[in-house]
Amino acid sequence: MKARQAGFTLVEIAIVLVIIGLLLGGILKGQEMITQAKIKNVIADFSGVSAAYHGYQERYRAIPGDDPNAATRWAVAPAATAGNGNGVVAGAYNSATATDESRLWWDHLRRAGFVSGNGTQQPFNALTGLIGVQTGDGGATVGPTMLNAGGGNGFVGLIMCSANLPDKIAIAVDTQMDDGASNLGTVRATFRLDSLGRNGDVAFISLHGTMSRVNPPTGAAPGGYTTSGTLSGSIQIDRRLGWITDSRSTIIVRSTVAAPPGRKGAPRGAPMDVRTKITQWIRAMRNQ
Repeated sequence: MKARQAGFTLVEIAIVLVIIGLLLGGILKGQEMITQAKIKNVIADFSGVSAAYHGYQERYRAIPGDDPNAATRWAVAPAATAGNGNGVVAGAYNSATATDESRLWWDHLRRAGFVSGNGTQQPFNALTGLIGVQTGDGGATVGPTMLNAGGGNGFVGLIMCSANLPDKIAIAVDTQMDDGASNLGTVRATFRLDSLGRNGDVAFISLHGTMSRVNPPTGAAPGGYTTSGTLSGSIQIDRRLGWITDSRSTIIVRSTVAAPPGRKGAPRGAPMDVRTKITQWIRAMRNQ
């Protein structure tokens, strides 16, 4: 007799593939819903702190943290610490000094009932990053911070900061609250260290940037061109070795080249549009 070989039928395999597809779809959809919820939470943080700030100003005619009357207003132990009333919230948003006005900001808002909690510790956002405020660059002598790509003053007044935002969430928040440009408008982003490995031995860094150029360099042929592009990617650095172990980057460049004028009054040719995409992946392999 011939022995029959046991195996799966095509129908059974198809059913398994459908189930796997449904599971993957549910997981990916769930991850997207979690991301969207975090985006909404970050936006709500900005809106809530802004509303608390304006409510405090309207009630006490002072800036929280800088309020010179806070100590007499809340004199019951533990008494509040007053600001100097100079109109500037001194100290960095992530200050570790409890007496800095950027820390007193939270104590004053909490005592007034505009923000939940107590004390001067900064709250955390949905990504476990600090939420804080500072004036300009937060230095002892206040200067501008996060200058525009083409120059300009950047931020010199009171700003709110939300740390530890991954690039995807930061871009989404910027798009929904402002203009979607990381170096323009009232919401901006910077390159940053995303996280460290469990033992702090691996650093994860995300990159997101833009580039542009207008008109040809000196000595180039007439006609002119404009170039714009984006850069995105990630880098992993082994901090013990001081070496990049994984790097992924994508550069997309869009160029428009204008044709030079024709001879003897001939019409100028149509501009040429060029789009270039460069993807690079570098991984350092260890010898076993």
